[in-house]
Amino acid sequence: MARAYIPESLAELTPDWLTEALRESGVLREVRVTRVESQLLGVGQGFIGEVARLTLHYDEKEDGAPATLIVKLPTSAHTNRGLGNLGGLYEREIRFYREMRDDVRLRTPKHYYSALDEALGARYAAGITRFIDRLPGVLLRLLLRLFTWLAGVDKRRFLLMIEDIAPARLGDQVAGCSTDEARTALRDLAKMHAAFWNDPRLENTWWIVPLDLAPNIFRHLLELSRDAFLEQYGHHFSPSARAKFDWFREHDLEIFRLCGGHPFTLVHGDFRLDNMFFDDSHDEIVLFDWQGPGKGLGAFDVAYFLSASLPLGTPPELEESIVRSYHDELVRGGVKDYPWDEFVRHYRISMILVLARLSGVAGELIELGEDRGLELVQTWIDRAVERVEPIQTDHLL
Repeated sequence: MARAYIPESLAELTPDWLTEALRESGVLREVRVTRVESQLLGVGQGFIGEVARLTLHYDEKEDGAPATLIVKLPTSAHTNRGLGNLGGLYEREIRFYREMRDDVRLRTPKHYYSALDEALGARYAAGITRFIDRLPGVLLRLLLRLFTWLAGVDKRRFLLMIEDIAPARLGDQVAGCSTDEARTALRDLAKMHAAFWNDPRLENTWWIVPLDLAPNIFRHLLELSRDAFLEQYGHHFSPSARAKFDWFREHDLEIFRLCGGHPFTLVHGDFRLDNMFFDDSHDEIVLFDWQGPGKGLGAFDVAYFLSASLPLGTPPELEESIVRSYHDELVRGGVKDYPWDEFVRHYRISMILVLARLSGVAGELIELGEDRGLELVQTWIDRAVERVEPIQTDHLL
């Protein structure tokens, strides 16, 4: 039953379906699910997926049968689901849990069950994207509109069930993090980056997307959202930050090539507080939301995290000490050919890239929902602006 049918909504996750699915994956042996309760998580953030906690009740006790678990389904928001389909985000997360989870040197939730509608063209998506990226501007825009429309009406189904990490403490990006939390997160991130440093597997795994896959497409998407972004958030920019924003536009293709080149590692792609739990009893993070694993500069993950998480007013010298703790852990993990000065250059370029990417998220390319979703992005922009202000661009490239 589980293989033949993939639920599309929480209402379709019946006790019978859950029993068959969890038996198929070996999570359950003899017991049956008799009742299920669901609780939506992250309501009002409006991003790519729908996430819920399921509380399971059984007909009898069985060791290892989870009392709760987390289920992830594609979002019902049309625009966001189109972006999720276009980027292959739902399939990439399932592939990560099936094929690569056990190789990362940081803690991630256990994989209980996953299912997806296979697509014959999925393995060739990167090649198709590279072809489109080389097309002239007018043709590129026409094909982008076509593929975006097709992605929006794509009815393929995806479902992922993973371990519920509660009662570990969920990070809160709006609130930001403490210095100790930042060091813990980056220490564990460095362990993962060291494990995949210049690893050829990343070049031979089709669902791992290079950060420089489609610079012209990305440039076009940012241009589409630029005016709306500056109209809504331009007043958050100091003259110095606006200069960095414009500098990125002048050098975007070179920046993309740098971020997707050497040295490379496994990049999480969305390394931020809302996607991690803090297990204080073991002094570690538990990292989830693996929809965007990529190949590129590890410094991108570092800049992405600190741009979103460091509270306003964090002194530059404290930021540097936190960043240095990441680099020190990278060296301890066996990375010996990546000098501090080179890493700092990559970190600063990545910080400016993150600010540019925010213009796509906060422009018209994605529905942010209400309340916390908007607050999250506005806070992120303010923090990123503060981080890029002291960067000198004269010799970065």
